[in-house]
Order: sequence, then C-alpha cells, then structure tokens
Amino acid sequence: TFFLGTLYLEHVQHYSAVATGAAFLPWTVTVAIVSLGVTTRMVARFGPMRTLVAGMTLVIAGLVLMTNTNPGTAFFPTIFFAFMLIGLGIGNAFTPLMTIAMADVPAADAGLGSGITTLSQQVGGALGLAALSTIATTHTHALAAQHLSTANALVGGFHLAYTIGAGCVVGAIALALMLLRTRREREDVAVAP
Repeated sequence: TFFLGTLYLEHVQHYSAVATGAAFLPWTVTVAIVSLGVTTRMVARFGPMRTLVAGMTLVIAGLVLMTNTNPGTAFFPTIFFAFMLIGLGIGNAFTPLMTIAMADVPAADAGLGSGITTLSQQVGGALGLAALSTIATTHTHALAAQHLSTANALVGGFHLAYTIGAGCVVGAIALALMLLRTRREREDVAVAP
C-alpha cells in the first residue's frame, strides 16, 4: 500500500512529495501509538491469535476502502481512514506474529529465529510488491488500451491490486488459524479431556 498508495496520490491525485508523505501520517502515527504498548496489552489480555486476526481484519478493511477511491476522492474520509485502518491493523499484527513465531525457539537460538522471521517478512513483502505491482501495471495497460483516461486506468490497476491484496490477507488469516499455535495453546489442547 505504501508503494501503490504513493503512486495513486502523486499520479492520480497530483499530490506533491511532501503532501504524499503527510498523507501517510494517519498510518504512521497509528503504528507509533500501538507500538507504545497497546498491542502488548492486547496480546496479554486476548492472546496473540485473536490480536493477530483482529489486526489483519483491520488491514482488509483498509484495503477495501482503497478500492473505493477514484481520481476525485477527497483525502478525508476515505483515504484517511483507509490508511489509519491499515496502520492500526499492521501495528496490531506484528507483535503477536513475532510472539507466535518465537514461541518455540530455544533461548540460545532466539537471534537466529528472529532473523529468519524478519527475513521471511522482508522477502514476502518484496515478492508481494513485485506481484501486485505487476498485476496493477498489466491491468492499467489493458484499461488504457480501452481508451480510459490515464487516471482512471491507474485507479483500475490499483483497485485490482488492493482487491487481490485483501484476498491474500483473508488467506493469511485462514492459514494462521489453521497452522499457528503458541506452545501454551498446544499444551491447552493436549491437556483438554
């Protein structure tokens, strides 16, 4: 969303670089606020899986809002709330994801486990960006060939990428619910009669 959102703001909405950076403040401020311990308290109260799923659900809501943009969309409320929801969702998803990923890693291997988890996030993000930006570009070219304006063709490409991105997050939630369990959750299941 940072990449496609920047292109949307600069090439469709004609924001300057400074205005584009400022437009992402709802996202970054929200991440900063939840990083002050809000997510940690949520994980302690509700558990990592519930917090993770809630965060990822907020990301889906933000992506869906981004599919409702067009060349004439005002920053507030649509783009503002989309970026805020994505920031809130990501901010609430990373801590529980790391908690789950590191749950079974022995203390002696904590650095290695953290490095592998971070590497997988970075590689996944790069592959996701490559795939979604390619899809958006291909769809934009197809729409432009149908004689849509450049702005409308770009928006159509971005909408497709956001829709596929939201679908990927839905898939990620399903995989998380099926595959990810903390040691405590596995022990609770094993002890249950």
